[in-house]
Amino acid sequence: MYENYPDIVEVKDLKKMLNVGQNTALKLLHGGEIKSFKIGNKIKIPKSSVISFIEKNL
Repeated sequence: MYENYPDIVEVKDLKKMLNVGQNTALKLLHGGEIKSFKIGNKIKIPKSSVISFIEKNL
């Protein structure tokens, strides 16, 4: 489903993957619904976390 995305994605990729806006993407990340980590000031998201979130919410 998301073969064309790298194993670690950024917020812009998350928005495309879930077809959501900036506020919704950040709400999911800051609320802990999708696991992420920071490197410097960039939020990094494991693709597996996005897939787990989708599977859990089907």
